Amino acid sequence: MSSRWLIGTDLDGTLLHHDGKSSKYARSVFRQLHKRGHVIVLASGRHWDTMTQVARDVGVPCYLVASNGAWIGTDDGSVLAEQTLTSSVARIVGRVLENTATAVIVTMDDRRVILDTSHPQQVRRFPWPTSPVSSVANEKIFKLTVTMEDGMMGEIFPLLKDNLGDAVLLARTDNQTIDINALGVSKGQALGLLCDRLDIPISRTVAFGNEMNDATMLQTVEIGVAVADANEALAPYADVWTESSNDDGVAKWLHTFFDVNPKSEEESGDLYEDSRPWTTRT
Repeated sequence: MSSRWLIGTDLDGTLLHHDGKSSKYARSVFRQLHKRGHVIVLASGRHWDTMTQVARDVGVPCYLVASNGAWIGTDDGSVLAEQTLTSSVARIVGRVLENTATAVIVTMDDRRVILDTSHPQQVRRFPWPTSPVSSVANEKIFKLTVTMEDGMMGEIFPLLKDNLGDAVLLARTDNQTIDINALGVSKGQALGLLCDRLDIPISRTVAFGNEMNDATMLQTVEIGVAVADANEALAPYADVWTESSNDDGVAKWLHTFFDVNPKSEEESGDLYEDSRPWTTRT
């Protein structure tokens, strides 16, 4: 059995700094892990095309889990697996939320649109065009994203749950956003598929996350790691905790756990002391 590990990490709020970039230190750690044969997986709610750009920034070959697991592929855009929603789900969501201060974003293979039933104030936050739900009827829909004003989650999440039931998977990605995927689609399911494909046992897997769309990923792997400023609701799914994204918590944990040695202080930035960052939260 291979001794390599599968290392999965969420992007925004987990690996990437607040400016949306990875640090020189993190890139150096990932290079060392790649040289040892470990498999790097970037897992996000993002569309696959923006994830290829992040993979180039990270600087090593990566597998990509996009749209929360609806699209699984490689960093050159090659597809390994897809699982899509039906347009009837978009129609229901658009109807249910028509008179609320929300926007419904439809993520497809080659474009994103905002349903024209969305609230104008929310629509102005995004660069994509508005479109009627009929325009996506024959498209591959990877996910729907519902955005709202702060404080509305307690109203909108139950409303969607009541109308969609168990036919889809709902996941909060922050306090103003809900992602909707096909039933069975998740980051955890995607990591399991990659483990099977690459013949890597679950006992050699670790994953990092910060929000509830990371919960299945942290549950699936051998070691689930949450960053310090993660959503508190993620706590039951995390085995251990590390520092925040802006403090390079992912890279610090990997640096120490795998005992990697970034090439030089000049390349990696300030090298961190071995602070044993895998502490349990009480």
